[in-house]
Amino acid sequence: MIMLGFDFKSEESVKSVLNSEYGFHSIKTEKIDSYVNRNYLVHCQTRSKEQEKVIVKIVDENGNCVFNNFELQHAFMLHLSENGFECSKPFRNHSGDTYVRHKSGNSTSYFQVLSFVPGQSLNSVKLSSEDFLKISYGCGEKLGNLHKISQRLEFDFDTDTHYEWLPQNALNAMEKLSSVQDEKMVREIKDFMASYETNFLPSLKYLRTGFNHGDFSDTNIILKKIDGKWEFGGIIDFDDCHYGYLVGDLGVAIAYLLTKAVAIGCDISPVAAAVIRGYQAVNPLTAVEKRVLFDAVTSRLCISYIFGCFLASCDPDNSEFIFLQSKHVPRVLEELKRIGRDRIIQYIL
Repeated sequence: MIMLGFDFKSEESVKSVLNSEYGFHSIKTEKIDSYVNRNYLVHCQTRSKEQEKVIVKIVDENGNCVFNNFELQHAFMLHLSENGFECSKPFRNHSGDTYVRHKSGNSTSYFQVLSFVPGQSLNSVKLSSEDFLKISYGCGEKLGNLHKISQRLEFDFDTDTHYEWLPQNALNAMEKLSSVQDEKMVREIKDFMASYETNFLPSLKYLRTGFNHGDFSDTNIILKKIDGKWEFGGIIDFDDCHYGYLVGDLGVAIAYLLTKAVAIGCDISPVAAAVIRGYQAVNPLTAVEKRVLFDAVTSRLCISYIFGCFLASCDPDNSEFIFLQSKHVPRVLEELKRIGRDRIIQYIL
């Protein structure tokens, strides 16, 4: 559905679209930090007259919407939800669509309303090392379950294989390496990316594929408290979902859980082992996936740091949020270099 007359850029416009297109009456609107999108937490009265929280996500096609994958995002969320996996899911508007599209000249924006997943992001929760290890195992287990459930998803689409965050495209980030000012980090990144080029890329044809979340990270993992203990509560933000390499998705999850480990002063070795064992318990890795997992992790850390530096240079006022995760990458890479590929592989055997 294409809309005219709304710019999607003001809170009043958000309220108007919610009311006219979804039948939701906004009570309170709060802006949420985001890398590129415009996100809002809205307390509203729905069509059923119940009060609940929803997430409004507005994406500009010339910004972060490089996939144009809204149909896949929404089909993926609904499929997971219908199979008992807790995640955000889209609301349909009066026309039965899961988003509203607005065109203005050469610019296109997408307005989505998603369910609110109650709890707190893993990134914001203070945990002991012991509790974090349990959460890490649970995250690995849940990601393995997500991959198994997604095998039953039938969806016909064309994947944009040029998307820079896809595991097979990690080398493209090296074009922005000049954004990294720390010379030691530049050398480390070059070394890790050379290993990735030697080990990961030649193995692509042997890797399993399936639907990936794409950003199974501590900012998108939601925890909930049950009997006073934090447990996995769901996953949000399907912007980067795609059909691709499963071990790449696992590499993303491990990479960001290791940055969280460093942030709370937890040894990264047992964290890596916990995530891997949790995943293996549900969806065992193949021999080739075991061999390239180290590079899936390190390449994601490298491009996360490169893009963090690049985006911060473009938007210095938002640099603190941009570096929320990537500021810990140098320490994680240093530790992974010390641990080495062979020890990581031992965790899988």
